[in-house]
Amino acid sequence: MRRNLRVLGAQQPDGVAKDAVAYHRAYLRSKGIGFEPFSPTKSYLIDAAWSTLFDRPFYAQTALSLIPRVTAKEFLADPGYHDAVQKLTRPGVPLILVHLPNKAEIVVGRPFRGREAEAIWIQLEQDLGTRIATLAALENRPAAPANIDLQPNNAHPSLDGIRFYGEYVAGVIEPRVKRR
Repeated sequence: MRRNLRVLGAQQPDGVAKDAVAYHRAYLRSKGIGFEPFSPTKSYLIDAAWSTLFDRPFYAQTALSLIPRVTAKEFLADPGYHDAVQKLTRPGVPLILVHLPNKAEIVVGRPFRGREAEAIWIQLEQDLGTRIATLAALENRPAAPANIDLQPNNAHPSLDGIRFYGEYVAGVIEPRVKRR
């Protein structure tokens, strides 16, 4: 107990405290949520101006992810896209595309789509011969939970969010399956 009081009153942090602080800072950096006020990749002003001029973010954490961000032109130029469309439409199996909204889209009640995303959305519907199902168009929408995600540090769904998405997707698919 005396040692703990000495540590709390110490002028310099000990090795354990230094390691804990270093670990915490590295964790925040790895998640892209560390406070970096002079970093151009975290500047709201630069990102807002860039997005307005070029219709894409100046920097996105997704640039390092496995999900590429592409323009509609790049999307359609991908030879794999046309091959995939042929494979999906050839067997004559019914196809259902379901848009999974993020928290902000659920609150607002509609999908957010910029020009590029809108063009890709329309092209997918045309090429696949189906409309993309949205939460906004669903008649019997499940109630969104108070905490749908793991924010503030993780936008992935919480357990309640997973249940919500499951009910939503089932609500889209079930009526189509019952009709057959």
